[in-house]
Amino acid sequence: MTLFAIASADSCVTQLQQYINAGQGYQCITYSGTAITPSGNQFALKGNLMYSRYFDGIRQQAPVKILQSDSYVCGSNLLNQPFDVAQPSPQPSEFVVYTNGTIQVGNKGATLYCSAATGNTFGFLMDGVVHTFVLIINPLPVGCPALHFGESCTVAPPSPKVSVSKKVASSWTTDNVEYVQYDVIVKNDGASTITQVTMTATDFNPTSSWNVILNGGEISLPAYASIAPNGGTFTWGYISTAAQISLFSIKSAQ
Repeated sequence: MTLFAIASADSCVTQLQQYINAGQGYQCITYSGTAITPSGNQFALKGNLMYSRYFDGIRQQAPVKILQSDSYVCGSNLLNQPFDVAQPSPQPSEFVVYTNGTIQVGNKGATLYCSAATGNTFGFLMDGVVHTFVLIINPLPVGCPALHFGESCTVAPPSPKVSVSKKVASSWTTDNVEYVQYDVIVKNDGASTITQVTMTATDFNPTSSWNVILNGGEISLPAYASIAPNGGTFTWGYISTAAQISLFSIKSAQ
């Protein structure tokens, strides 16, 4: 059984109509396709298309991205990673799926092949290479989604490894009330210096405190605090009655 039967232009026009209608309603259409050359090099193509009345079809919103398996890099796991995004193929100057069942890639055109049995899957032949692709209608008001296909990105820095503990420094009794002085130790087990730490606490109502800033239900280190990496510590203290057992936790650190 063949995936595509050579269909009449009318056949693909009919199958394309739902995507053209969605595009005319200002919905973004995502193109996602593959191709393979006689030498075995695989291509992956992805891009967002919007309807253009001038072109009478759905046209690339930005240049369609093309990655190929022959562009590879040795990854950190010492395995070859194909489709290296740092070595993309040249992006087509033009990319349009026309309402008449044809497609333009760069300055070349081709007739689409389709079959009702393949749903939203289409195909075409260009320069001796068979392409297959699907079209995805993105709902309003989402617009054109991120492709996650070679765009620039940022990596969030690892969360600092910070812990908090306390110990009794001294205790005494005044007017039959026992008081305890605590040292609270904030420890940095991460690899970089930390200058800002915010903590929360339960049952915390000290009679006095130092080396710390109390702001409602949050506790912050002062501006002069700097905790060295790899086991550095910063100590602040407070006094409370012995009946008050406070528990501390780290909310944020950087």
